[in-house]
Amino acid sequence: MFTGLIEEVGVIASVESGVEGSRITVSAAEVLKNVKLGDSIAVDGACMTVVAFKSTEFTFEASPESLSKTNFSGFRPGRRVNLERPLTPESRIGGHYVTGHVDGLATVVSRTVQGNSHIFTFEVNAPDLAELLVPKGSVTILGISLTVNTVEKNRFSVAIIPHTLAHTNLGDYQTGDSVNIETDLLGKYVRRLLFERNVQADLADDLVSSYPTRLPLESGMVVDAPSLVPALNSLNALSTRPSVPTGGNIRTGSWFNHDPE
Repeated sequence: MFTGLIEEVGVIASVESGVEGSRITVSAAEVLKNVKLGDSIAVDGACMTVVAFKSTEFTFEASPESLSKTNFSGFRPGRRVNLERPLTPESRIGGHYVTGHVDGLATVVSRTVQGNSHIFTFEVNAPDLAELLVPKGSVTILGISLTVNTVEKNRFSVAIIPHTLAHTNLGDYQTGDSVNIETDLLGKYVRRLLFERNVQADLADDLVSSYPTRLPLESGMVVDAPSLVPALNSLNALSTRPSVPTGGNIRTGSWFNHDPE
């Protein structure tokens, strides 16, 4: 877990690419203090594992999955990258909770100056990422914790103050360049919960629609199936799996567990 506050801007020292991925070495100083094999370091916002290190550099391996979701495939010696070590229990969280799991890429579509700030506008390449961006919400770009200014369809903007430009690599990026993006973790959980609730509600509707309008219950008694919809929807909304009738106690002429003892 990270905060999105960049500790240091490192430099790509070497890149070894193959069919199984890439082995990338980064020159650095601050993030190497007390480093150990297996430690995590966020590189341009992607949490990577240290597989080798020296006094002035560390090496990580990028899998094909990492290469497909990040800008790592464009890394060349001399390129600057943002670096951050994981937070500790004593750390102050000046940014927001950043997992280091990059969701995808966004493209710089414009860069303008407004007062003392640079306004960057980005376009995300996947609709599901755009859904998780809200004005004044948090977003991580190249590992930097930033506040979303505006959102319009699949485009959003952020304001970059001089301090951020001076202490990160964002100033190196121009129109057409791709950046790593991680949306806010809270939004992901909310969307997932809403999705599951909608699925449960649909299953409840399908269950009720599979029965006739009027069902025999006991001799001389009937029940209207549509009247069960609100109750079934409420039950399904509370359940973690599809709610379906259990047949263990169902007998001919009875409804579920209506049998007399």
